[in-house]
Amino acid sequence: MPKSRDDTMPWERQKGESEKAFEAFALYRDMGTDRTITAVVNELGKSRSLIDRWKDRWKWKERVKEYDVDNDRKAKKAVEKSITEMYSRQTKIALQIQAKALEALNTLDPQDMSIRDIKEYIKMATDLERLTRVASAPRDEQPNSSQESKGETGESVSFDETIDLSNLSEEELKQIEHISAKLAGQIKE
Repeated sequence: MPKSRDDTMPWERQKGESEKAFEAFALYRDMGTDRTITAVVNELGKSRSLIDRWKDRWKWKERVKEYDVDNDRKAKKAVEKSITEMYSRQTKIALQIQAKALEALNTLDPQDMSIRDIKEYIKMATDLERLTRVASAPRDEQPNSSQESKGETGESVSFDETIDLSNLSEEELKQIEHISAKLAGQIKE
């Protein structure tokens, strides 16, 4: 952000700028995309020629342009921060759910499971493994978001909905692989 010589921001009161001139500028600045000189003239009840002189002398257009750019940058930064916080929150929730699911899977007795249950677990595990491998592959080896792949069950799996599992530890990935292998061994042909 460029600063003027006296270390003030362009949209702040400038050295030598009168209080009245700055008041007019601030009114213009704060109108946002609807800002007009006519609106300033009408609001303050000042002559158009006076407002035009202030506008030219104090470079209102350049100052509001920098003001708008700074506000856009701040808004973008706020959005990025909220997205980062959302991903962090969702990752924590996902890991808690995953831990409970792994706990439950380890207590399952294969004798109590139907063939349909076993097939569903295998499908979920293989889809999860595929998504994990795609997520961990180097960027240039990953499929385009529009590409699809056939899953173990022959169903189409879209990479548009790739789950980022990069936050999982090696131990968690090994547990998923172990459960997948354990379930795969339960199917009797």
